[in-house]
Amino acid sequence: MARDLEAAAEAIEAFLRALDLPIKDDPELKGTGMRVAKAFAEELLEGYDLDPAEILASETSAETRDPVILGPIEATLICPHHLLPAQGKITLGYIPGERVVGLGALAKLAHARSRRLVLQEALGEQLAGDLITHLGARASACFIDLEHSCVASRSSRAHGARARTFTYRGERDEDFREAFFAAIGSREL
Repeated sequence: MARDLEAAAEAIEAFLRALDLPIKDDPELKGTGMRVAKAFAEELLEGYDLDPAEILASETSAETRDPVILGPIEATLICPHHLLPAQGKITLGYIPGERVVGLGALAKLAHARSRRLVLQEALGEQLAGDLITHLGARASACFIDLEHSCVASRSSRAHGARARTFTYRGERDEDFREAFFAAIGSREL
C-alpha cells in the first residue's frame, strides 16, 4: 500500500492549527504530525497490509475435527467514527472442516483484521466469516470484549464501560457453542 507520510503529517499539523493549538510555540507539538502519521501507517492501521486469506492458507498436520478455540488475544482497533482506539480481547473458535491452521494463524488473523478502521460489530463478522470462507471451517465463533476510548473520553464519559459482541457462523453445533461459552465464561470479562 502506497503511503504518503509527508502529506499525512502535513494534514495532522493542519488539523492542530485548525484547532488553534500552538504547534509552533509548544515544543511538545514539534514533530507531532509525523509521529501521528507514522503511528497510524506503521502500527495502528498495519492490518491493511495483511491478507486474511493468505494467513489462513497455511495448515498444520493436525487432523482434529474437535473445536479449536484461542483467546483471549490482546487487540487494539481504531474506531472509524472518531479515530480513537478501543482496546481489549478477542477470542476465536472454529470447528475444522478439511483443514486446521496453527494457533498462531488465528492470532495473526485477529491482528490483521483489528488493525484497521473498523467497528467492533463488523470486526466480529469479518473474523467469523474469514474462518468459514478462507479456512473452510464448519462453524466459527468470535467474542470481542473492548473498552472504547470514544465512549470513555467523550461526552458520555462512561469510564470502564465495555462493549461485548458475539458472532457465530456456519453449522449449528450446541456442543461447540457450549465449549466456546465455557472458554470465554471462565475468564474475567
